[in-house]
Amino acid sequence: MRILVGMDAGGSHVTAALGIDSWVPVARATGPPVNISSVELELAVSRILEVLEAVTARAQSTGKPDMLVIGAAGASNRKRGALIREMLRARSSARRVHLTTDFDIAVEDALGERPGILLIAGTGSVACARLEDGELVRAGGHGWRFGDEGSGYYIGTQAVRRILRALDHRSPATLMTNHALEQTGFGNVDRFIRWARDAEPYEIADLSRAVFLAAEQQDAQALEIVDRSATELFQLVVALSSRFSAPLEAKPGICFHGGILRPGSPVREELERRIPELEGFSLSQQEVDPARGALRLAHRLSGGR
Repeated sequence: MRILVGMDAGGSHVTAALGIDSWVPVARATGPPVNISSVELELAVSRILEVLEAVTARAQSTGKPDMLVIGAAGASNRKRGALIREMLRARSSARRVHLTTDFDIAVEDALGERPGILLIAGTGSVACARLEDGELVRAGGHGWRFGDEGSGYYIGTQAVRRILRALDHRSPATLMTNHALEQTGFGNVDRFIRWARDAEPYEIADLSRAVFLAAEQQDAQALEIVDRSATELFQLVVALSSRFSAPLEAKPGICFHGGILRPGSPVREELERRIPELEGFSLSQQEVDPARGALRLAHRLSGGR
């Protein structure tokens, strides 16, 4: 009997899924967020170990996990990634530990070995395609300074700019102002702008909620931001679709993942209207589960199929 654990150690929470000789979860557990590029390493390791202990307890498992796969935000930072990997190997109960990125485990669950496209839009944005020959190719994902078009950070930045322009009477007033002030708890725009200048990317990305609320009320500027976000994300998908050979033998699916693309969001709804423009592709309604993707990877790395 092999005990396998997959873990999604993200910037909003940690989720673990445990399987017995399978990638089908029999137990789950959650815990506080981990981003190993910014969180103190001891804290990151302790949170991961707490969730590992919780999921094994819920599975009523008394044996040691044979394989622990962790997809972590910030794992692409080689130096910190190597440090946390060694700490986990020394301190966890798992016989084998494999650390990879949160992007990799999302792709594993969304596509597996099937041809298709995964579009991710949360704080940042990136798209990945598995081509017919199994090759993985990417578009976007260049970070908040130079890329991440269409992402939560992109949307939040556009909102702050529109609020500033309205403050200067360079453009009409927008409902985004009141929604942003209410969301952040500031009593006036001046305090909000001082906060925004020093805010972290994830905090700016969270302002997408204010944009979506204003868009629901048909605020013209919020609707324009939503349209631009959808356009940028659609361009990522179009760029990857051109990498497939034509004609296609079967319609590859296009999967969505991330807070900006959650069901019901205006950006997702706009994209769903545009995807049919891509001849030869179909829109997948699959819910992407990164923790399950990490468990799938654990199963495969341990010799399963």
